[in-house]
Amino acid sequence: MMKIRYQHWEAAWLGFDAYLEDLILRTGAQRLCELGGGANPALFPAFIKKHGLDYTVLDISATELAKADAGYHTIIADIAAEDFAPPPPPQVRPGVQQDAG
Repeated sequence: MMKIRYQHWEAAWLGFDAYLEDLILRTGAQRLCELGGGANPALFPAFIKKHGLDYTVLDISATELAKADAGYHTIIADIAAEDFAPPPPPQVRPGVQQDAG
């Protein structure tokens, strides 16, 4: 049975990185897309590389994505746009930006 706890927001935020990494490892996730990761994606490049993850950061703002470390695969797109279509799987080097329209 799921246990629900209520705490101050700082408690959740401080444990988020470890929780996310543990969740990825427990579920065996290999292909991930972070929506709105911008300048500060949730996963660090070292974790992505160590675990061989296919990790894409999608954001509407090219300016924010440009602030992120160069090691991320990024896509500039607005997922709320009526004409949004997910781009095909990346066939570019990690760290190269791809515009989805």
